[in-house]
Amino acid sequence: MSANPSQKQNWFHNDQWSGSFTGDSGKYYDPLSIPASAGSIDVTNQGYGAILIGNTTNLFITGSNGVVIPTAQFAVNTIYDIGIKGIKQGGTGNCTIFKRRQ
Repeated sequence: MSANPSQKQNWFHNDQWSGSFTGDSGKYYDPLSIPASAGSIDVTNQGYGAILIGNTTNLFITGSNGVVIPTAQFAVNTIYDIGIKGIKQGGTGNCTIFKRRQ
């Protein structure tokens, strides 16, 4: 017995799809690219929980607990699962942040 299309949204947990298939089936979704010229970005309560760093120079992450983390200790081109409250660019750093499915 197959399900009819109106039942599809019940196949998955509520935080995976909003009802219709969007193609976002991975762990990370809704990327937000933050260029070097962005300055300070506040993403409080928007659900961003991962970061991919392109350039660590002059880039700072404010974690969801309020702690400011300089990215010099992170490797580039690696996704880090970290709750994000904000990003501060010093002119040269860049990154992409993602929302993360649990």
